Amino acid sequence: MEALSHVLFVGQTGAALWLASRWSRRLLPNLAPGERALTTLILFASIAQISLLVCGLAGQLTAGCLAVVMGVGVLAESRLGRPTQAIDEDATNPAPPPWPWPATATVVLVSIVSAWAVVGSGTLFGWDTLSYHAVAPAWWIQQGNLSLPPFNYQSYFPMNAEVQALWFMLPHGIDAYANGIIVNNDFMKSNPKAVRAFVQTSLRGLRHTIAHIDEAVTETAKHTETAAATLRQQLALALELIDTPSARKYGFGVMTDEKWTATQGIQL
Repeated sequence: MEALSHVLFVGQTGAALWLASRWSRRLLPNLAPGERALTTLILFASIAQISLLVCGLAGQLTAGCLAVVMGVGVLAESRLGRPTQAIDEDATNPAPPPWPWPATATVVLVSIVSAWAVVGSGTLFGWDTLSYHAVAPAWWIQQGNLSLPPFNYQSYFPMNAEVQALWFMLPHGIDAYANGIIVNNDFMKSNPKAVRAFVQTSLRGLRHTIAHIDEAVTETAKHTETAAATLRQQLALALELIDTPSARKYGFGVMTDEKWTATQGIQL
């Protein structure tokens, strides 16, 4: 399954880059190398956004739908034939390229250094990014459409880059752990009974909450300023992620090596 995800990602990205290159030459045939590269990147981002919008608005936000859309685009472009070749506007005295090679090399170098700085700093996988900005793509993948996450107020579609991040996440899907109980190793060794009792009590409370939602909302409302109606909505959304087929199969609190590997793949 993981190999198929990689194949889908490479295929969709290669198709989008090919389309961007073709459309760049078709729309603007007389460009210098630096301008050509920049135009291709802009068109690539646009193609990714449009294809995701098509699948998302159709309620079919899946890797398969994205592959179909990209395939249709490739076939349509292939039927149009080769793009127009560049033509010298003044063959006797052609003007120098607007972007000479030194400028092109500078742009490429700055882009590489900037990308390396972002990745190397851990910004892409920092607490803020995973807690607030990765929420939207994960929600979209789970829902199969581009509905706004009702529990997240930091990300507003389409006025941000979350949709672009969706391009890289959709082929691989989302199957990772979110919240959990963490304990210090030394404390766990010294107080195994306390740790076991805390975990068992937490799971018992979770099961009771699922079985008695009205009671859980009423009791929680006594200790918070949040309205009971809002608490009920929040709990309903949370239960979609808690009371899953996997939890019903293995039991609440049970973690598997496979899912932990997927979680680490997203965060590391």
